[in-house]
Amino acid sequence: MLDADQTIAIQQRAPTQIVAVMIAELAMEDWSWAPAAPGRIRSGTASVKPSGAAKLRAGAVWVHPAYEAEHQELLLRARLRGFSEKANDVVHDILSASGATALSKMDIVHLAAKAESIPDPERIRSTVDRAVTHLRRSGAIKVAGRGTYLAAHHHDDNT
Repeated sequence: MLDADQTIAIQQRAPTQIVAVMIAELAMEDWSWAPAAPGRIRSGTASVKPSGAAKLRAGAVWVHPAYEAEHQELLLRARLRGFSEKANDVVHDILSASGATALSKMDIVHLAAKAESIPDPERIRSTVDRAVTHLRRSGAIKVAGRGTYLAAHHHDDNT
């Protein structure tokens, strides 16, 4: 009997409890595959990247009520990790979409938070700061005025 086998860890003897049912269509960049070592029974291990975790958690069709708060926190963390991986692209896209309208860092923070479904913009402020600094140094964005920025490819009609 499994329960009597003291060589099996306690967590392996406990019954499985379902805390959430999550469904999402994942793209190739949302997960990774690591083949098992030769001679192993398993064929390998699939891992979900932050973008995939965010899609799965956002697509939850059922969450146990006692798990809801943890589920929401893990969803937010996945979104934050995903944002940090693509912050440069998101910030550049926001500035490109603004056209001739210069944006402050706080404008960018709020627009990025909205675009990435992050409820508290303050959680991404430092990441946006780093992205703006990186994009300025690379020449992808330029200072438009005191504390405001434009995408570097934007050309003013007056110049």
